[in-house]
Amino acid sequence: MKKLYTIMLAAVFSILLGLTGFAEQKLGVPQNFLGKDKLHPFSGCSTDIYSDLKSSNEKVLTLQKTKKDGMIWVTAKIKKTGKATVSFKSNDEQEKFTVYVVKYANPFKSLKIGNKNYTSKFKKSFTYHKIPLGTSGKLKFSIKKGWKLVNIYKMNMSTAAVAKKIKKGSKVKFAKKDVIEIDLMNKKYGFTWAFYLTCKAF
Repeated sequence: MKKLYTIMLAAVFSILLGLTGFAEQKLGVPQNFLGKDKLHPFSGCSTDIYSDLKSSNEKVLTLQKTKKDGMIWVTAKIKKTGKATVSFKSNDEQEKFTVYVVKYANPFKSLKIGNKNYTSKFKKSFTYHKIPLGTSGKLKFSIKKGWKLVNIYKMNMSTAAVAKKIKKGSKVKFAKKDVIEIDLMNKKYGFTWAFYLTCKAF
């Protein structure tokens, strides 16, 4: 399941950084989720040439290029919480975004499917991947002050089907490999994080 979480997180970063042509974006990096190396990946490719790596605040983070598994990565060495503007060139295209390194905290006041409460499952994670097969009920949640609901999606990871947008309060039922994604925007900084409820029959 760690692999699943990594894939999902990579997908979120791809959406934030890739589909918008790298217009300046706002990205939140959860400092307390980083590994021992304190590295955070920004972009990776086997063919692109990365150059002109710059961080506006090297007390918060520095940029570097690393090679792993045949890929070249632009990664940040995170030093402390704070704000930095990051820029680099991918081939000849300029890429720029604002990074907020923050402490992660559960954004949900409550989160339920039917009568089952999952609020505490997001105390230390973006993802809860142990929803029992066949679980059903209304998706009900409230969020803490400072957060705004952006979108809710339901998808099945075994198909190529496009994720279906659903509404808060919708009745849901978990089949094998079903995933619900809840996107929340941090009002103070403007970045969006995705939170996942995943069927344990994956």
